[in-house]
Amino acid sequence: MAAIQEINEGLLDQHLTALEAARQWSPRVISKLEALIRTGSNGDPFRINSIKYASDRGMPEAEAIDLFLYAFKILLRQVTSSSAKMSTTHPMSVRHCPASM
Repeated sequence: MAAIQEINEGLLDQHLTALEAARQWSPRVISKLEALIRTGSNGDPFRINSIKYASDRGMPEAEAIDLFLYAFKILLRQVTSSSAKMSTTHPMSVRHCPASM
């Protein structure tokens, strides 16, 4: 099991707030995800089976799938935003890669 890295509390709070606002969730859905992030190993959120997650936590499968899709969308938005900022200063950014790659 990989060691748990220190959590960036500000970034976690920002992402969970965005996730809460993404749609109307059943009670405690976001807090259950936060508990997974805080207690799981580093890889857990990236390898999670949303159907099993729903079953283990007594929540509807569709809501668990939505939870991880919305969470991924929020994370992807941050990554693409960071890449766009990096592209103006970093020579190895995505915009400078050949189209054949």
